[in-house]
Amino acid sequence: MISGETISNVTGKALIMSIMGNLCDTKSQKISPHFFVDLYNKDINQISFVLNSIRTSLGTFWEVIAEEFAKLKDYDVMTKSEFKKARNLPPEIKIEMQNMIDQRLSGDDRSILDYCESLDEMYKNKPVDGGTISWESGEGVDLYFKKEDKYFIFDVKTVQINSGSGNKFDQQLIKWLTNKKHQLRGTISAKNITVGYIFPYNSKAGGDRTSHEEWMQDQGSKAKPMTEKEIYAANKFWKFITENPNALLNIFAGIEKALEGNSIVKKNLDKFFVEGVMTPDELDSLAEEATKDFAKYLYEVDFESKNEKWHFWSHRKDDGKCTFKKSINAICKNADGAKDRIGLERYQKGFNKCPKCKDEFIMRQNDN
Repeated sequence: MISGETISNVTGKALIMSIMGNLCDTKSQKISPHFFVDLYNKDINQISFVLNSIRTSLGTFWEVIAEEFAKLKDYDVMTKSEFKKARNLPPEIKIEMQNMIDQRLSGDDRSILDYCESLDEMYKNKPVDGGTISWESGEGVDLYFKKEDKYFIFDVKTVQINSGSGNKFDQQLIKWLTNKKHQLRGTISAKNITVGYIFPYNSKAGGDRTSHEEWMQDQGSKAKPMTEKEIYAANKFWKFITENPNALLNIFAGIEKALEGNSIVKKNLDKFFVEGVMTPDELDSLAEEATKDFAKYLYEVDFESKNEKWHFWSHRKDDGKCTFKKSINAICKNADGAKDRIGLERYQKGFNKCPKCKDEFIMRQNDN
């Protein structure tokens, strides 16, 4: 079981990465005019733009912490691009797959388990078929894990879904299961392939934001023909991946902590929202300040993480020196000449040491 403290710490760091990365990339010229809002109150458009941008960036936040928790529990975490579609499904498999889709759409309560048994029988004693192609846009997944001889395939969705979305979701997870089984053939049972959709928390007004059951009562009818087995709403997924029954509570505790006091996130958000509407120059200036704060934070913090996305320092064994792997321009991508200026400030202010072994920072030559 992952401890509550670890869950909160991982969450807080991921939130900082997501929010600060977004604020650093806020540019006045990105704010597009709106036909109605600008006529009513042009200043509102600026606030709306920043808020919507943050909401969008937080979509991947859930994927990041899910991957981090999976690695802490010794899952093999593969990239979403590694999950491929089978190049050639046999005609009889295509027919069975379509039958399953049609039966579920028509209200038949045929279970995924029953379909797995059918696939196992059809693929009995057949060799592995590794021929694959990439999924079409919109057909792929967000999370792809393996542990021992079991595969876990998930997509993360917004917590409030549109009526009828369940039809598309159900068809897609049947296709994921079928294609993965085809690639593995008889080497493992289809029952060892878990497919599902994640709805990260319960958004029911006045409800318990950790409750899977409340989400099902509020949104479950729109998720049909998917069943309880394929839906991972609120704490159901987080409890599964961390083995901690209070996982989602700990996640929210980490979010709240990252917004406390004079934290880097709260301080910079307050500048964007509390100080009121700004001129384009003022907005760009705040984005540059956020960039400097974020760069400083990255230099000072040593992430105790198994997620390579958070490993900014590469501890090289060959010559005993360390390299800061994160491109300066990637961090400071909205400031002209950011690499040279931030690099100079880093040395002037003493941020030129690896926080783990204190070796001197080596600037990468390919940061352009």
